[in-house]
Amino acid sequence: MDQDEDDREADVLLQALESETGSANAYRLALQCSRNPELREALERCIAQAEGRRRLLVSLCNEAGLDPSTQTPGRAQMRQVLQSLASAMRLALREGPGEVAETVAARCVVHAETSSINWDLVHEVARLMRRRRERLAALLGWARSPDAPAAPGQP
Repeated sequence: MDQDEDDREADVLLQALESETGSANAYRLALQCSRNPELREALERCIAQAEGRRRLLVSLCNEAGLDPSTQTPGRAQMRQVLQSLASAMRLALREGPGEVAETVAARCVVHAETSSINWDLVHEVARLMRRRRERLAALLGWARSPDAPAAPGQP
């Protein structure tokens, strides 16, 4: 496995973490804009789901030996997109009537949902990282064993 591939895998996890963190924040702000009880209920569910996925991603980062606070260009771009949605909602709250803020918030939530990370890719990266770590642990265990046979090609 080369360093570029490791970096790409790490970036996928970190972008996903940023996506879930920023989405949860956007949902909280949308909740402030919302008057409709059904929309408020849906946003509460979205917040809980995003927070759950965020905790999972922090755990995956820690498992992979990756600092969850590591910054990458991809992560910064994801943050910028989500911050722009939050800015639009704050502006609507500050300057428009309540129904305008609610409409802007609903549109921002749609953008947040449609710009989220490809979870199939995240699962694949996590699986590859886990497999690589298991192989390394097995090799280290084998190398430390006093009864280990010589490696192939070694006397």
